[in-house]
Formats: sequence, C-alpha cells, structure tokens
Amino acid sequence: MKYLILMDLWHWTGLVVLLCYARLRTIPDAQYQAASIDGASRWSVFWNIELPKMRLVLAIAFLLRFMDNFTMYTEAYVVTRGGPGVSTVFLSHELVQTGLIQFDLGEAGAMAVIYFVIADLANIDPMYQYSLVYFQELFRRCITNS
Repeated sequence: MKYLILMDLWHWTGLVVLLCYARLRTIPDAQYQAASIDGASRWSVFWNIELPKMRLVLAIAFLLRFMDNFTMYTEAYVVTRGGPGVSTVFLSHELVQTGLIQFDLGEAGAMAVIYFVIADLANIDPMYQYSLVYFQELFRRCITNS
C-alpha cells in the first residue's frame, strides 16, 4: 500500500506544485513590499498574503486529486493485482471484477450506483478516505452475507 501512495504522490505532485507556483507568481510585488514595510515576518506574509490568495487553487487541486483517486484502478492492479489478500482492492477493482470477469452485470450495476452515492457522500466529508474504507468494508459484509 505504501508503494501505491508513493507512486500516486510521484505522479501528481508536479501538477499541484505547478498550480501553486503559477498562483504565487500572480501576487503583485506591491503586497510583498507593503508587508516588508510593516515589518511582517515570512510566516506572517505566508499566512496573511499568500495563503488567502491560494485557497481557490488549493481547492481546485484538492478536487482534481479527489476525482482522480476514485479512478485509481490501473496502478493498483498493475502493481499488486489487489494483493496481498485484499489489502489493495479498491471499489473500482471490485466493480471491474464483478462486471467484467464474473459477468454479473446486475450486481455490477448496483455496485456502480452505490459507488456513485459513496463518491457523492465522500465529497462532503473532508476525511473521505476513512469513510470510503468504512463503506467498502460495509459493502463487502453485505455481499458476503447475502
């Protein structure tokens, strides 16, 4: 699992850094000069000038990463094939396994609807990763009990 996280970080850190750098370059020098005249520390400049200007860019970067995490199938499948055990089986992997390999299209369709609802609910929760793990475990229990 840690290798998947490292691979994902390596894959997307460049985009986030580029977005943040581009936004930082658009802040006028006059604001930095005014802060230096006022005697603001580097931390104060970051906290009061740069961070408020970067909130929208950080929100966009978060949403892009959030949407990409829901489509994380190929990386986990190529690297681990869902193993060891089911430690790196994501919901998208379960959906492909059920729909294309077991050819159970009814269950795969129901899973896709539930997957969409979970994605929609997780969009509200900032701790979406933990809620997804909970829903994934709950979904597995429901399937094994029926």
